[in-house]
Amino acid sequence: MEQLHNEMHKLGYGTSLRKLSLPSLINLRSTLNGKTFKIHENLDAQGKKIWALYKTSTWNKKQLYSFIAQHFGKSGIGYLTKNEKEALIKILQNYEFKRI
Repeated sequence: MEQLHNEMHKLGYGTSLRKLSLPSLINLRSTLNGKTFKIHENLDAQGKKIWALYKTSTWNKKQLYSFIAQHFGKSGIGYLTKNEKEALIKILQNYEFKRI
């Protein structure tokens, strides 16, 4: 059990399963099971912008989905509202690698 709590903390979920929302639990379970999805193929324009920014940022996939789950209570990009996607785009732009 302690190993689970340590892994949760390392991924940014805290150390309490009881405090996590359902989308956070779903995302955590998928992450721990090593499941990966090709969601970028089914995204709208804003979602594809988020995906492109994520790919050129300093974030990894676990950080992106942990952030979405913790701040928006959703389990993926496709479930975000238009306003939530706009907010995430602004955040990711701050973490984008600068091209020389």
